Amino acid sequence: MSRGPVLRLGLTRVATLLKSLLFLLYTRKLLATLTMRSLTSLPLDDDIIDLVLTFLPNFPALGATILASKQIYNIFKIHPNSIIRAVAYNITGPALPQAMRLLRYAPPPEPNDPAPLQKIWLESDPISPITNWEAHCLVKNATIVSSLENLFSSRYKDRASQTSKLDSMESWQFRSAIYRLMLFTQFFNVDDFEYESQVENDGEERLKRKNFFSQFPNYELFAVHSVSIFLRDVAQWTEIADRSFEYSGFGDLALVQGPQKILEAYETLDTETLREITEQVEDPDDLVELFKGYLAPPLSSVFEARKTKPPATDNTHWKSILKDIQSENDTCHRCHGVYGFDLYNETNWENLRGIDSTHKWNINKYLKGNLYQSQSISDYLSSEVDSSTTSIHTRMLREIHDLRVVSYDTWDKQDWLCADCIVEILRVHLHLWLLFLKKRSGEIIPDDCWYGYNCRTQIHNIRHAIRLNHLCDPTR
Repeated sequence: MSRGPVLRLGLTRVATLLKSLLFLLYTRKLLATLTMRSLTSLPLDDDIIDLVLTFLPNFPALGATILASKQIYNIFKIHPNSIIRAVAYNITGPALPQAMRLLRYAPPPEPNDPAPLQKIWLESDPISPITNWEAHCLVKNATIVSSLENLFSSRYKDRASQTSKLDSMESWQFRSAIYRLMLFTQFFNVDDFEYESQVENDGEERLKRKNFFSQFPNYELFAVHSVSIFLRDVAQWTEIADRSFEYSGFGDLALVQGPQKILEAYETLDTETLREITEQVEDPDDLVELFKGYLAPPLSSVFEARKTKPPATDNTHWKSILKDIQSENDTCHRCHGVYGFDLYNETNWENLRGIDSTHKWNINKYLKGNLYQSQSISDYLSSEVDSSTTSIHTRMLREIHDLRVVSYDTWDKQDWLCADCIVEILRVHLHLWLLFLKKRSGEIIPDDCWYGYNCRTQIHNIRHAIRLNHLCDPTR
């Protein structure tokens, strides 16, 4: 993009901010208290322009604004560090200290090593000045953390919204915990992992992890624990959706790779980067003892040393981040069973990709009668599912809703249903949906077979399976 559009974008935002701020200042009669002499020819006091700069939402807007006018640039140069720090805060929120520590960390020294060359930066240390490289990384990491927060909120706060519904305090707790987990995976980096030496020094490695967590108070460790459970669940969901690798301890192994790679795997439905560590051993089970407790044992050791009750094993542990768990006891609209967070409607049908019973490779099992064993029907369904460039579940269920039979006449797309009830919807309607797809594509539908989907001849006689339509109810 050329500089012109960028400058116009920045100036538009600045103009809006100036109008709002001027109105506030005039109505509160604060202009009379501004005594700083103006260094510019602009019709505003320098204090106001300085304040406007601190309200800019990101660094591109700041750059566009100060490049738009030499006078504005001169004001920026008076307090560059405080303005940059304020914009950084606008990007990360109150988790800025945790975000900065991630960028400024120094690995802890070994017991017999000399003093570290670099001081270990703490969250309580001064944030300014922020370098250009740090500003770039802040934006990159904040984007990752924001995406994870949206995902967390849609799973445990508001299933119907794909953007975060966490309030300011909940968001701060979540983001702080994510940044600390990112820092933890930096300290104990999987890229430095050597299986043989790690096994020999397992006790020493666990002690280092315990010492890392010992620096945080209990309530922050509870949040870290909850976030780790969330990330593990996301990794396991992705593993099911990907289906290129199956291993029962996958969620724990994924934590070793860190939040960034877990999000990347979730967004691409590709777990290859999460599985890199398994290439160092012949049997992934060899990694269980070392990495199944990548986070849990050191956290437990800290709680035990402090004589603190460990986090709850049920859904109440989410209260370390959320003020209340609104969906914990939600019921399925159809069977009325309590499924809590595991309910689905039109707003999140795509999440069915990562549920084993509704994975696209299992859908053909729900064909009625003997259709599942009919090669022509099974191949047709598989080609339809595999050719979809997006999640097949949303499109399929929307179209099935339009075809619903009398017994499902009251089913609404906004009804929250469990996975089992959705499977039953597929059992009843899947053959009708395939018939609908054939008709929509212009295919000529042959006469119905008397035995419909229960026909046994279609299993072993391909000519019969093609010559007659079996996507129908039996009449004999």
